Amino acid sequence: MRGWSRWYGGLLVTLAACSGGGGGGGDGGAPSTPFQYRSSEEAVLYVTVTRDGQPLRGASVSVVESRTSDTLDASPGSGTAWFVGGTDSDGVCEAVVSIPTRFEHVDLIVNHHDSQGPYSDEALRAHWGTFAPSSRQRVRVVDLASVPVALEAR
Repeated sequence: MRGWSRWYGGLLVTLAACSGGGGGGGDGGAPSTPFQYRSSEEAVLYVTVTRDGQPLRGASVSVVESRTSDTLDASPGSGTAWFVGGTDSDGVCEAVVSIPTRFEHVDLIVNHHDSQGPYSDEALRAHWGTFAPSSRQRVRVVDLASVPVALEAR
């Protein structure tokens, strides 16, 4: 270890530098892999929406921050939205969505007029009443790559 010290008005300032082999890299101590901080991850979204067994075109699909009846807000779309899109003629909505890494679960909201489908927390549907989206399910981020949503006529 090499170092340098100097007195500044009664304060001793010391700088030290290490040399050679301690960093795991073979090049004088530099790390072999640079540190990388990721605040978000790319998640594949592939949702298939059907209504009464048929592909449903024009359903809206959103990926938002999870809500439960315990974390209830005033509107059904409350929370941060990372994706908003719709289904094609095959009832498919696909995209790559950037989601903060601190979230392991998200809510997948599917909405289509006069349709209803699964809810992870039925108290939310009851709270929002006629303004509730057709379906709102809590999904693990890694499972967004394959989510079937079956709606039915109200």
